[in-house]
Amino acid sequence: LNAELATQVPWKVDTRTADDPHTKTNLLLQAHFSRLQLPISDYVTDTKSVLDNSVRIIQAMVDILGDNGYLSSTLQVMSLVQMLMQARW
Repeated sequence: LNAELATQVPWKVDTRTADDPHTKTNLLLQAHFSRLQLPISDYVTDTKSVLDNSVRIIQAMVDILGDNGYLSSTLQVMSLVQMLMQARW
């Protein structure tokens, strides 16, 4: 199914690594941003999990960057959070 999804996303992935969890995460995020229909309901659940974890990681990045005074990087990462939440490229 990952190889099938890989044909629909804008950024191509190496189909030899289609079974790799990193590739699946990449595909699910691209499908989310492109608002593609997912082939099975398990992918919807996996996408929710990826998004939940991504937001937590990015929020930690915001905290670290802000604490260290990297304003420009902090603002860019905050834009990334909005991008994830709104499913926009």
